[in-house]
Amino acid sequence: MTAALVGLAAALAGAGCDLMPGGGALVAYVVAKPGAAAPGEELRAHLRGRLPSYMVPAAVVAVEAIPLTANGKVDRAALPPPAFEASGRRAAPAGHTERVLARIWSEALGAPVWAEDDFFELGGHSLLAARIAARAGDALAARVSLTDVMRARTVRELARALAPAAGRDRRSPIPRAERRVRPRRAEPAADRRGGG
Repeated sequence: MTAALVGLAAALAGAGCDLMPGGGALVAYVVAKPGAAAPGEELRAHLRGRLPSYMVPAAVVAVEAIPLTANGKVDRAALPPPAFEASGRRAAPAGHTERVLARIWSEALGAPVWAEDDFFELGGHSLLAARIAARAGDALAARVSLTDVMRARTVRELARALAPAAGRDRRSPIPRAERRVRPRRAEPAADRRGGG
């Protein structure tokens, strides 16, 4: 992390496996320099300009010091849990598709989701995005890919991306076999040689 650039004495980022349903949300723990305020959104904005969105921590937690074990390693169990907050305007999901997607996102993220909340800012990550894509595809009878969820970032954007498929199944049907293929029986060796 770029601790020196934003007034930090120490910084740690890692996936918080036990921090929320689905685990794996990227969380930054920071120790501010003496006399400096611990940056939260300021640090995230700084990182947004330098990193891909999925690498920007979903939450920044200020701590007095990074807790260490007796062996000098980071004591992850002693780190406080982050608080994930809704990031978008408090716009309620509109229409069937947005309501279905908001319900699926809320269940996956373990928190209420508004139509314009950013998936990554709520603690989303690729594993949750894959689960959401699968559940949304089933619920909406549409092909929803991991890429769709990662690019759209909000319920509203994903609903718009899926709009061309509204009312029809975007999944390719699996062709049914017209007839069953029977395994070919092996001929006895004598029959193949012309003998009897």
